Amino acid sequence: MLPTGLALALLTTGAAVAQVPFPTPTLPLDGGLGAFTTGQWYAVYHQASASTLIGDVDSTQEVYHLPIRPGALVAEVTDSQTIGSKSAAGTARATLASLGTSAAAGDPLNPDSTFAGALSFASISYVAVLDSQTQVRLNLKLDGRLGVNGSRALGDDRSSAAVAVSAFGSLPEGTDADYRALYAGAGIDPDAEGSALLAQLKAWPTSSQTHLATFGAQADTSHNLVTVDETLQITAEGTKIDCDPSIASICGKYAYYAGVFLFTGAQNGAFADFSHTLSIASVSIGGGEALPFAPAAPVPEPASVLLMAAGLAALARLRRHTV
Repeated sequence: MLPTGLALALLTTGAAVAQVPFPTPTLPLDGGLGAFTTGQWYAVYHQASASTLIGDVDSTQEVYHLPIRPGALVAEVTDSQTIGSKSAAGTARATLASLGTSAAAGDPLNPDSTFAGALSFASISYVAVLDSQTQVRLNLKLDGRLGVNGSRALGDDRSSAAVAVSAFGSLPEGTDADYRALYAGAGIDPDAEGSALLAQLKAWPTSSQTHLATFGAQADTSHNLVTVDETLQITAEGTKIDCDPSIASICGKYAYYAGVFLFTGAQNGAFADFSHTLSIASVSIGGGEALPFAPAAPVPEPASVLLMAAGLAALARLRRHTV
């Protein structure tokens, strides 16, 4: 979907995806986490990024909230450019409860004309504190469309579009090695960067494990319209919170994590529209009935939330902007 030329150009600006959305949950539970209300999910981090390239001209818009402050409950960006008859545009949006991205690149000229491409991604991470160790089941809804009206059928510059999704739920007492194994089990290299990562996103696998669900779809000249309507499901389990005077209210309880990532890309006469279409629709605890998922903004004491969320950042190696 995104050839080496586009990958390198975007990486030069620090804009391209630099690492797989690989989570490493940690528990630096000093200070602020003690103010979390038991049983409530909190959105602690989100990011939106959109990039375009026409010929040698690249552009990027990005917003990154870590932690999410009261005035930054929505991360939203748009990037677009038009050069002659070429156009490219990308949008990305992350709210407390949903992600949406789109990418489109026009190709009105002949197959040997200037390259045009766009990519966008959004991600979000959640934390909850519960009284006991149990299984939390999160149900996600994804829908959208991929389409191609360009005529380039072969090569890195072919007319094509793709969508990639990953959603994870925390492992009990999970280590870095455990999470790496989880992604490797889905056929994903958690250390891929730059062009290797973009190639991986281009052919993102669809898989389902207890704690990780991934979905990928592609369109090209032989499959020029793909409609997506998917339900994904993940399980999160808790890690016991060690007792400390600063977190007496949650001493001995359990911390749970979840993270969601959505990517779209298109080039040379293609589009991927998942603008309003990835959300955690419901949650059930311990096998109980599914209830609407209603996350809140983080509690005060952002320094403590920042420490906690730093271990959850799904795209930690990206150039970060806080606005």
